[in-house]
Amino acid sequence: MSNQYRSIFKATTIFGGTQLCQILFNLLRSKSIALLVGVMGMGMTTMYNTSLNIIITLFGMGINVSVVNQLTKAHDDGDYERISVIVSIFQRLTLLLAGSSVLFVCACSPLLSQLSFDEYSHTGNYCLLSLLVVTTLLQQCNTAILVSMRKIKDIALSSVLSSFATLIVSVPFFYFLRYDGIVPGLIFSSLCNWLITWYFVRRLGIKKKKVSKKIFTTYSYRFISLGMAMVFSSLLGAIAVYGINVFVVSFGEIDDIGLYSAAMAIVTQSVVLVFSSMSSDYYPRLLTSLKDKALMNSTINQQTEIIILIASPILMAMIFFSPLVIKILLSQKFLVMVPLMRILCIGMFLKACSYTLGYVSLAFGDKKVYTFLEGIYGNAVTVILSIVFYYFFGLNGLGYAVVVDFLLYYFVISLFNKNRYGYLIDRGIIMLLVKSFGAVLLLFVMSQYLSELYFYISGGILLVATSVYCLMILKRRLSL
Repeated sequence: MSNQYRSIFKATTIFGGTQLCQILFNLLRSKSIALLVGVMGMGMTTMYNTSLNIIITLFGMGINVSVVNQLTKAHDDGDYERISVIVSIFQRLTLLLAGSSVLFVCACSPLLSQLSFDEYSHTGNYCLLSLLVVTTLLQQCNTAILVSMRKIKDIALSSVLSSFATLIVSVPFFYFLRYDGIVPGLIFSSLCNWLITWYFVRRLGIKKKKVSKKIFTTYSYRFISLGMAMVFSSLLGAIAVYGINVFVVSFGEIDDIGLYSAAMAIVTQSVVLVFSSMSSDYYPRLLTSLKDKALMNSTINQQTEIIILIASPILMAMIFFSPLVIKILLSQKFLVMVPLMRILCIGMFLKACSYTLGYVSLAFGDKKVYTFLEGIYGNAVTVILSIVFYYFFGLNGLGYAVVVDFLLYYFVISLFNKNRYGYLIDRGIIMLLVKSFGAVLLLFVMSQYLSELYFYISGGILLVATSVYCLMILKRRLSL
């Protein structure tokens, strides 16, 4: 049993260690944006990214996920001939989709400018940003190949190098050009990221295969059909995020988007190490456990337990140190988002608890359930809650919407997985979840109602006690 926990922990720490480097580089970049272009510049960057994510998702067509299934099976079977065929077709198909995306972005650039900024002055910027869409699609192609080949260290190293390149390339543009440097900074950062992943894929030495038009069409249809459920759900998610941002701009101001994206980025990056191994380690292990229900339950429960044990102290530390973190990573102008950041920590804990469950329907290839849960239901609830809570509670309302959203999602997806796939949560996981969530929630309540002195005394004790408790359980599970 401890060997399985150690395998999970090893993958988590490998990716987690590299993610810590990524976090450092990303936060330095955020610090630069905050100082050089301010809240409005962060809001503009968010609007560009969220609008283009829709197009990236649309032209990605989910093939990077469906190819992982095909390549993983070929890799496990040691069928290198089939690997070469699949990779050759995958790369060719990605190039065709990426080329088509350029024409689409340029044609839609006036509409994107009007929807995002309520003016047409950003039309030229969107035409230039079509290059970002191309390089992002090519990068996703390379990453999918590395994941399928189980090149965990290469994935981790390429991620670190990509974050470092993004920092080095983008900051000079912000420094010399200020707002005019946002677009070229995004483009050249994405270009560097693609080149880095291309280098690691090239090192694999996978031979290219010439395939007939018939074989190319057959495989392409298979990749796209398998990925359609994924792309539909992801597309709805991208549209939902963009729609929320457009609503905020219409009924509030673009500064709120900058503050919300900054708070979400910090909170997400604080626990990104517990999510980083999911697609590269947990998902392949889950795929191989589906034939044995007991093994499947064990795989899900153990991964969930490790996530809770790591995420709980980190999120509590973010609640406790949030004012200091904002001052260090951003600037004094962003201190107004302290309450929002603390609320988001609660939502992120609930996301951590449910994250492993979201992969189950995808692993089973259950397109209907995955499309409903991750696409229709999930995004509809997200949009409705975000609009309602922002309308009544302003900026902090976006945080409350995240909490309610993931709370509902956890119960819904748990019920689906139990009834459809026979998933049973371990009683020990339930107790750990209740205790950990109680500790996170209690610390948040303290931050709201106690004076600063009493909060730092009592909250500090609670943070240390919870951290020690999680560390003891983790030590026992790993047989250290």
